[in-house]
Amino acid sequence: MNERRIEGLNKRSPDSYRDEGLNLLPTPIKCVTCAKLETDRSEKHRKMKVAIIDLGTNTFNILIADIRKGQPTDYLLKTKSAVMLGKEGLMTGNLTDKAFARSFAVLRDYSSLIKDYGCEKVFAFGTSAIRSANNSAHLIEKVSRDLGIQITPISGE
Repeated sequence: MNERRIEGLNKRSPDSYRDEGLNLLPTPIKCVTCAKLETDRSEKHRKMKVAIIDLGTNTFNILIADIRKGQPTDYLLKTKSAVMLGKEGLMTGNLTDKAFARSFAVLRDYSSLIKDYGCEKVFAFGTSAIRSANNSAHLIEKVSRDLGIQITPISGE
């Protein structure tokens, strides 16, 4: 698995946590998104590069993988960036300008990674802060328009 350095990221490899009894690498289970992608493809045995982005309140995560029906998933990149959406006070119900800027900068970096790896599909999911902020639609629209990444807010259930 390749690791790319993005400013502000933890430089420690996910593999290094295993010595401490932690497994931060994706487990080889069949995820719903991968299963759907496999059935959507017309060529049964062709590999497809996908990116999955998790936009959390404190951290944005990206996973890039090669998937192929009936074969183990090849994880190419897994990294995260601290965005701290609530740092300046999400209590007002809005993302602050600084949080907005940090979020967009990280997603711009992720967009470059997606292009560098040649991903055919991108899935981006917004959790609590994206779901609850009154002005998150502005971030979602700007990211879609400028970076081509469609963010889907998901429920907390």
